Amino acid sequence: MMGRQFSTYEYNQLLKYNLDPHNYLDTNAPIEYITGFAEFKGKSFAVNKHTLIPRVETEELVNIAVKSTSGNDTSFVDIGTGSGAIGISFALELKNLNKRFSGVLSDISAYALKVAKTNLNNLLFESNIQLVKSDLFVNIPKQKFDVIFANLPYIPSARIASLEDSVKNFEPITALDGGSDGLEIIRKFLSQAIDYVKLDGKIFMEVDDTHTAATEFENSWAIEILNDSNKKNRFWICRPVKH
Repeated sequence: MMGRQFSTYEYNQLLKYNLDPHNYLDTNAPIEYITGFAEFKGKSFAVNKHTLIPRVETEELVNIAVKSTSGNDTSFVDIGTGSGAIGISFALELKNLNKRFSGVLSDISAYALKVAKTNLNNLLFESNIQLVKSDLFVNIPKQKFDVIFANLPYIPSARIASLEDSVKNFEPITALDGGSDGLEIIRKFLSQAIDYVKLDGKIFMEVDDTHTAATEFENSWAIEILNDSNKKNRFWICRPVKH
C-alpha cells in the first residue's frame, strides 16, 4: 500500500525543519503539527495540538484591520488568540508603520497561551503586550479598545463530522465547534464586547460562510460582512451602534 503523498509545499516544509519525509508516510497529521510551525504573513509561528493552524485567508483579516486603523497609538485585544498569529501579526504591521500600540492576547486555554508566549518572544522582541487567561472578556482589563479581534469557534456542530480528516482528527474541536448554528459563542462574545470597544472602535472577526446575515445583532452593532479572496463569506467588521 502506498503511503502519504506530500505536496511540494509539505515536502519542502519537512526539509526546512530537517525532517525526513519518509518517516511520516503513515500519518495524516497536518504538516504544521509535524514540524511544529505554521507560516502566517511571512513569519513562522509555533503551533501544536492545543492551537488551531492559522489559515492563509486569516491573513486578510489582519490586512483589513491595519488598513482600517487610523491614529498613531492603537490599543487592541485578541480574544481566542491560540498561537497568537492574528494579534502578533497586527502588532508587527503597526510596528513596521512606526505606530505605537498596546495589546492583550487572551485565550481560555493555558496550553494555547504557552504557545502564544513562545511566538511573542520569538517574533516581537520589545512589545507592550500582555497575555491573559480568560473565558472571553472575564479577566480582560476593564478598558475600551480601539480594535478587538476574535477568531472564535464558529462551525455549526452538525458540520464538524464533515470536515476534512486533517482538521477534525487533529485540530482542537473546542476551537472549532460553535454550537447548533455556529453562533453560540459569538453571541456571548458580542454581548460582552460592547463594554470593551471604543465608540469609534471596531471588531474584526471570522465567521462561518453560512453566516450571511447579522440582523439579530443590529440593535447593538453595525456589521459589515465581507468575502475573502475565494469569494466566501468570512469576515464580520462590527462597529457599536451609537444610541
